[in-house]
Amino acid sequence: MFGHNTNAQQLFRSDFSIEEFVTPQLQRPTLRHDNIPFLRGMGTMPQTDLIDTSSEVFKRYSYVDNSGCNALRIFVQPWSFVDGSPILPGATLAERVMQDLDQWSKLIPWALSRNIHIVLTMDLSIGWPIQRTWPDDNRSFWKDVSSRDECIQAWKTLTTYFKGQAGVIFDILNEPHGVLSTDVDGNHAIPKMVLNEWYPKVVDAIRAIDPQRWIMLEPVWGDPDNFDSLKPVSRENILYSFHFYSPHEFTYQGTGEWLNSLGVSYPGMARDSAWTPQFMWNYGRLITKLLNAAAFSEKHDARIVVGEVGCGRDSLGESRTRWVNDALSLFEDFGFNWLFFRFEGWGVPSDFKAGWALENAPDIEPIIMDYMQLNKTESI
Repeated sequence: MFGHNTNAQQLFRSDFSIEEFVTPQLQRPTLRHDNIPFLRGMGTMPQTDLIDTSSEVFKRYSYVDNSGCNALRIFVQPWSFVDGSPILPGATLAERVMQDLDQWSKLIPWALSRNIHIVLTMDLSIGWPIQRTWPDDNRSFWKDVSSRDECIQAWKTLTTYFKGQAGVIFDILNEPHGVLSTDVDGNHAIPKMVLNEWYPKVVDAIRAIDPQRWIMLEPVWGDPDNFDSLKPVSRENILYSFHFYSPHEFTYQGTGEWLNSLGVSYPGMARDSAWTPQFMWNYGRLITKLLNAAAFSEKHDARIVVGEVGCGRDSLGESRTRWVNDALSLFEDFGFNWLFFRFEGWGVPSDFKAGWALENAPDIEPIIMDYMQLNKTESI
């Protein structure tokens, strides 16, 4: 168990054997510290059966292998993905996320053995199955330095665990954002300020242990509009990431706050958020939404990864096909790496089971698989 061993590097060497899985179906560029290929990959959610390599759930990841996918994005958090209950209540964040990492203890080496990168992100604010925010001890991440220091310590523990292993990319915070009204004031003014001060510290803490580790940073909410307020971190091997579901009224229809928004088509009139007006969303407006990330990339010579992109099945049919085709073609044109959310058609959240899966999605699967094939022929 990851959370039950204080010698993280020793645990890596004994329990984390890539050689156990060296039966790759496809040849991909060998994982390297000094560079990574253009990433075209998928996100996935944890499943209880993933610790059993003989389970039907684990075997279905052959789909990922055969697709040509070269990156798999996974989550760690201090709460259970099944019921939202706290993991190791009262323990440090490092202990809690290391315990949560245990559920990936077989999938990670399986992926790395196939030269599939692992993008490991930490989620400190969840909305499913219940809302949770860390710190969950009455501190505030945005106002209490001690909480941010504790998060740095968690990343130092993860870094020690993965030290020397190529192919693991750290996505420091998944969609960082304020929760309290004072955090949200001024369009998340405090979180934006804090991230600019804190990101260099966490990067330096990781690099002090593992100098070549690739690190991914997101602006507030992972929103490309917020690249305006994000200061680049002047270090090597840094990636910048945003998430893309615009317009949300279309991609999220029938889910969450858009539960009652059904029949929204693309191209068509839609809202990108509950507080913005309807616009005509088409190929041209998608370009407009991406220009801020493109400008950030050009100004700072920054490599961009679309860490999540997806469209729910209530948008099923030609509209969903058109949106996915337009979005991915634009990412390729802009030179943005991308990870589709998500691969599997089971698991949690329960309302995502059928809604967001790439697997068995005949309207979009051929498009994504065609792009994945490029991973087989491209080299670093």
